[in-house]
Amino acid sequence: MTDYTNDLMFLDFEASSLTPDSWPVEIGLSWLADDGTIESHARLIRRHPTWSMDAWSEDSAAVHAIPDAMLQKGLEASEAVEWFRATARGRRICSDAPRFETMWLRRLLETSCDPLTVDSELARVGDIRTILEPMLPSQALDAFHERLARLRVPHRAGPDSARYASALLAAFKRR
Repeated sequence: MTDYTNDLMFLDFEASSLTPDSWPVEIGLSWLADDGTIESHARLIRRHPTWSMDAWSEDSAAVHAIPDAMLQKGLEASEAVEWFRATARGRRICSDAPRFETMWLRRLLETSCDPLTVDSELARVGDIRTILEPMLPSQALDAFHERLARLRVPHRAGPDSARYASALLAAFKRR
């Protein structure tokens, strides 16, 4: 494993719905550890008082299997922000759906961060394709996509982000 990859982190959210006013219900972060294993962590997020229940979708809840009642065991939004910022500190963040991930990250960060901090955190989230394509030779990139295609999408933030870390690990083994 090379040092420059250790700063790459995969971000995934599960959300109340896919509407513009939706909000995050779970955040997942995964990365390759120095020993070549996958570190993966997720946190449920309680609904912030400013987030409307009108943006809750039972269809979305059925996909990610996180009912509203389960969120009461989650972190307060401000605690989730602290956890995210501490865990992601010093890392490049990538996502397979940056449009949605940054929307939910913005919603989360706005609960406890000033606008400049929100903007600087959002600027750190890049598209996985833009980040990996110049970083990996074609055979390693093929291995990344092959591994990704074989892994089921669990629709939970931690396992979904770990899926990408697993594919990156397969790519490095092919490199």
